[in-house]
Amino acid sequence: MSARALLHPGGTALVVIDFQEKLVRALPEQPVWRAIRTVSRLLPLLEILNVPVLWTEQYPVGLGPTVSELAERLQGKPRFEKTTFSCFGAPGFGGWLWEHGIGRLVLSGIETHICVLQTALEALQAGLTVHVLANGVCCYHPEDQERALARIQQAGGVITSREIVAYELLGRADTPAFRAALPYLRERD
Repeated sequence: MSARALLHPGGTALVVIDFQEKLVRALPEQPVWRAIRTVSRLLPLLEILNVPVLWTEQYPVGLGPTVSELAERLQGKPRFEKTTFSCFGAPGFGGWLWEHGIGRLVLSGIETHICVLQTALEALQAGLTVHVLANGVCCYHPEDQERALARIQQAGGVITSREIVAYELLGRADTPAFRAALPYLRERD
C-alpha cells in the first residue's frame, strides 16, 4: 500500500504524544497551544467516525500529567506510559495496534524531533502508514521541527494537517457523519 493512499476510518488511529504540563510550559507558547487546539478540534470528528485515539505520557512522575485541555477529552481512551522516546517502547502500545488492526497512524504531539520522530520512524519500519499533523506537533526550535518533518517524509511518512485528515476520513459530503462533523470542520486552527 502506498504511503500516499487516502486515510479511511477503518484501520486508522490517532496517537496523541506527551502533551504534558512541564513539556508544554517549556515550549514556545503560540506553537504549542496551536498544536493542542488542533488535536482538540480533531477529537470530536474522530469520535463521530469511530476512529480510535491513543495517548502517551513520557515519565509522568517527572514531567507531570497531560494538560487538562486534552486530558479531559482523552479520558477513557487507551493511555500508555513510557520512558522510551518512541511510543513503541511503551508496554502494550504495539500490541494494541496489532490487536485492533491498525495499519495507519496519524501522529500528533511533542516534541516533534524526539518522540514524534522516533515513533514515526519505528512505525514506518514496522510497515505502518504514518501521517503527521504538521499543525499538531511542536518543538522548541523551529529548525528541529523542519528537519524532523523532512526526515519523516523522506522515510515515507505523509506530512498533513487536521483539515486534510478530517476530509480524507470523511470521504464524502452526503453522509450523516459529514453533517455531524460540519461544526468541527468550520473551526480554524
